[in-house]
Amino acid sequence: MTLFDEDGAALAAGSTDLAADASGSATVAVPAYNPDDVAGVALTIGTWGVPGIWTYEPSIEAPMVSCTVLNDPTGTKTCDVTDVRVDAWGYPEPDNFNFYATVTSPSEAEDVEWELTLNLADPGYKLNANVADSNNGVTLAPGWSCSEMPLVKLRGQESVSTKYVGGGKTVTVWVQGKAASSPTSGGSLFNCS
Repeated sequence: MTLFDEDGAALAAGSTDLAADASGSATVAVPAYNPDDVAGVALTIGTWGVPGIWTYEPSIEAPMVSCTVLNDPTGTKTCDVTDVRVDAWGYPEPDNFNFYATVTSPSEAEDVEWELTLNLADPGYKLNANVADSNNGVTLAPGWSCSEMPLVKLRGQESVSTKYVGGGKTVTVWVQGKAASSPTSGGSLFNCS
């Protein structure tokens, strides 16, 4: 496989060995290159050109989880995420995880409205979940949609007293994520399968 720029110059090339009776797909690793420079790909088996698809998913430069204060135009309030833990399971590769975190604030009053951003592309999650459940009072941020994946934005809810932290009050967040390889039902928090 060779990746080319818009002028037809080779940017990077790589190869892999296939068995004579191979079918399906194969992954070919290539040396470092700038994906934004790729204009085309040539794929050959021996000297025969074959149709191929080159895909690239840019990495999201975001931490595994972060907290943003929603109700502070002065910028003096803060929120933090502590006790972050991910437990993954599945066979032969993990296909489910439980995410746990605690939202806190040093504010002296229970008056900090918060929003968590989870970067599901972070290797700490051990899989890219596209279905998730939660039972502890978090909800998706208004307007969030599956097109924003792998970033997921969560907020507390006033109806179950998880909307605000501070004054010694914290909120424990639990999300169970699942990697579904085909469209599936379920996902009380979101389903992007």
